Amino acid sequence: FYLLLNTSGSSESDRAVLSLPLPVPAEGQTELCVGFWYYMLGPSVPRLNLVVQNNTHSDLVWTRQGSQNSEWVNAQVTVPTSRAVKIQFEGRRNTTSRGFVAIDDVTVRHGVCDTLRVDVCGFDSNLCHFEVDNLWLRRSGTQENPDHTYGTDHGSFMTVLVPGGMDREAQLHTPHL
Repeated sequence: FYLLLNTSGSSESDRAVLSLPLPVPAEGQTELCVGFWYYMLGPSVPRLNLVVQNNTHSDLVWTRQGSQNSEWVNAQVTVPTSRAVKIQFEGRRNTTSRGFVAIDDVTVRHGVCDTLRVDVCGFDSNLCHFEVDNLWLRRSGTQENPDHTYGTDHGSFMTVLVPGGMDREAQLHTPHL
């Protein structure tokens, strides 16, 4: 079974929320991995958000908007556990939206998400066994330039910084397969 939201709305700013309590963090754990599959398809699909709620406020940690793929897509999001009490999947719709949003197989486990899979590396907690030279830097997303993995300022990416516009070669080598 999976949860499905028909995004065709009859009023503005309708939303559906699935809330899940978070497990008590293990001693020394500061992060949890939230894994899930999602499906977003249609001519004008609004948003699917993953929000972390604590005692005083909520943080948007992952978001997608519009049709994503004609097949199910896997997502893994590392979320901070600092005072976090629950996560919320939030689907939005309005009078102009048409399509479907679905989620399935939600998992929550202690620690950062597994970035050692060869086909997925978000550079969030490490370099995923890539070998880099000193021109490559790991940077965090910002509100102005969000990380594409989560669509928010959470997450990291690799970038090349060449001082003074010098013509230099930067190398990023894949891990051994």
